[in-house]
Amino acid sequence: MKAFVLAIGFLVLAGCASQPKPDGWEGPIARVIVQAKRPGYETPISIGKGPGAYRVLVHSPVIRPLLRETYSRAQRDSIRKTLGKSLDFSLDARGFARAADRVDADENDPTHYDAVWVRDSLWIYLGLKSNPADQPAAKKLLLALSDYFASPAQTARFEGMIENPALRLTPEGGMNVVHIRFNARSPDMADVMENGAPQTWNHKQNDALGLFLDLFCRAVLEGEIKKADLTKARKAMIERFPRYFKAVKFDAMVDAGSWEEIERLNTSSVALATSGLERLAKAKKYFPKVKQSLVATLIDKGYATIERQLEKGGESPVYAKDDPRYRESDAALLNLIYPAKLSRLRHKDFDAVLGIVAPLIGTVGIKRYIGDSYQSGNFWFQQGKTDDTSSESAFSDRGSKFLEGTEAQWFFDSWYSVVLSQMAARYHDDRYAADSVRFL
Repeated sequence: MKAFVLAIGFLVLAGCASQPKPDGWEGPIARVIVQAKRPGYETPISIGKGPGAYRVLVHSPVIRPLLRETYSRAQRDSIRKTLGKSLDFSLDARGFARAADRVDADENDPTHYDAVWVRDSLWIYLGLKSNPADQPAAKKLLLALSDYFASPAQTARFEGMIENPALRLTPEGGMNVVHIRFNARSPDMADVMENGAPQTWNHKQNDALGLFLDLFCRAVLEGEIKKADLTKARKAMIERFPRYFKAVKFDAMVDAGSWEEIERLNTSSVALATSGLERLAKAKKYFPKVKQSLVATLIDKGYATIERQLEKGGESPVYAKDDPRYRESDAALLNLIYPAKLSRLRHKDFDAVLGIVAPLIGTVGIKRYIGDSYQSGNFWFQQGKTDDTSSESAFSDRGSKFLEGTEAQWFFDSWYSVVLSQMAARYHDDRYAADSVRFL
């Protein structure tokens, strides 16, 4: 989810003569503009003639002949073959996947996107697991992440927060909690370094912790992770999670959430942690030291927050409407349908989520939320970097440069497609299935 969406910025730049032009802009940027203005570029084409027919923008002549109203297994396999290496993920020798394989001549990435993000890695795990040929790699990645959470540094953070939860409330709170990002090249999985010291980053991201707990416990329950894989260190690591979530009061904790931005009480973060705790409850025989009464209490607390916030309107609706933390519609809410497995939510709750997210669907992608300044028009010319914006001041400063209506449209169509296919399978409703194909 670290893709650079530059075209929007280029188009806005072309229409704003007053904006300063960076050196060399006439070359590559002008070519993007010319390409975007070619006839038919923004004219949708019709696919199919039956009840599942749809209209969609198609920019690739290679993909156009593959589009269907419905797909057989053979046709899906043909798409995978055609896309080829576009679907490949490269893991290092230990099994880790970096956010981006992009380095300079000195093997450095000044943006630090060569780091490992837990959240991104877990999505890669899900992708690898979906293809039988890649399932050994998927398991290797998940076990590598488990070793990261069981490392001495992470163990110290788990125990430190359990013993003194107030550490999360200090100015260094984002660095005191369990970390969700590290240096892929470090032999001991240390922090990303900047100027000889760990880069300050807000690691308060309970959605990533909850998703790891969920997927690890699922892998145990499904037999993907064997008894021999559950080393003493890995079992102890999993057993720390409920004590940690209790200590930080995850059901009421503000965090940076899926987008690593201003701290808020995020429905999606609470939901992924709750889903992870539900899976831990089902895997109780594998983790006998876990106090099940504590897990049950935490699950109840999680659902109370989820239900209250959905009733109020969405992702972080408990603030005043003029508060920068207030938000209803947010693509992160899709987490409640997939990859979470929230047993107490009902059909109407999931439909409510889809309704809340619907205004974010654009012509070529899906916005994270309305008013999102990250990667919006002129972002790289006015902001120029991807710093931590989890403080209110940093978030507001970036937002002050936002050009209305230029929110990046992210490639969440694939995520949305999976969400709809889950709904189709769960409720045997062809309407979800048809929309799933359209977004695919």
